[in-house]
Formats: sequence, C-alpha cells, structure tokens
Amino acid sequence: GLFRPYCNILSSLKDIHSVHIEEPYLSSNNLTTGEGKYIFDFYGNLCNKIKKPIYVFTYGKTNSWIINLPVNGIGLNLLESDVVSIISDFHLDKKLFAGFISDKKLTEKEKNHIKEINAIDDLDVSISNAKPLSYYDNQNIVLENFKQLKDINK
Repeated sequence: GLFRPYCNILSSLKDIHSVHIEEPYLSSNNLTTGEGKYIFDFYGNLCNKIKKPIYVFTYGKTNSWIINLPVNGIGLNLLESDVVSIISDFHLDKKLFAGFISDKKLTEKEKNHIKEINAIDDLDVSISNAKPLSYYDNQNIVLENFKQLKDINK
C-alpha cells in the first residue's frame, strides 16, 4: 500500500508545517464499505505517525461521511453540496476549507453562505477554490471572486 511510502516521504520533510493531499475520488458514490474503512484507517494512522496537520481536499459533490475523516482539516466543494447540512455536522476541531470560488461570478446565495460560515463561532475556516485552479478556464473571474471576499464579510 501507500502508507509506508507516504510516511517515509512526509516524515523526511522536516521544514513543512502541514500536508495538503488532494483526494478527488472521495467524492465518488462508488466507494465500497471496505474502501471507506481503509481510507479512515489510512488517514488516522498517517496523522498519528507524521505528527503534522493533514488537510484533505476533495473537489466533487461532498458525501457526508467525508467530514468525519480523522484529519486536521477538510477542503470541500461547497458549490455542489448541501452547505447547510454539511456545516451543521462539521466538527469544530477541524479546519474547513470552504470551496466557493470558481470561474463563475459568485451568486448572492453563495455570498450569504460565506457570511454564515464566517459567522460561526469557533469554526476555523478559509474560503478557497472549489476545484483545482487548473480546472478553470477564466482565471480573471477566479481572481475577482477572491478579491470580493474582503467585502463580503463587512
């Protein structure tokens, strides 16, 4: 498996503060129970072994079980997910990377969700892109959306 190579590589990187791992497959509805258990065990063991914060990002529609992964933070595509349900079940001991930014102009509904999420006491949240930046055709709108964030929280 990948556990030992991941541990060896990540443990050898002494100057890193945290680890960002992209896992687009986690948003698949095709995961078996065995795969789900393997993924939970893998990340739980990896966090215990390397002693650095691990943040897992998935970019598709968010399955509710993802928020329970034993990692320090989770990046979710909230443009394609039930924001209210996910946020109400999110563990406050994790960092949330709330993926609202894309190459389409932010809607009023999305802006309101961002305000609501930022207003939750004790939630460590960063608003992020919903998918890898390389997926987007219009980088200018992506940048404009990020620039809007400072005005959304006023």
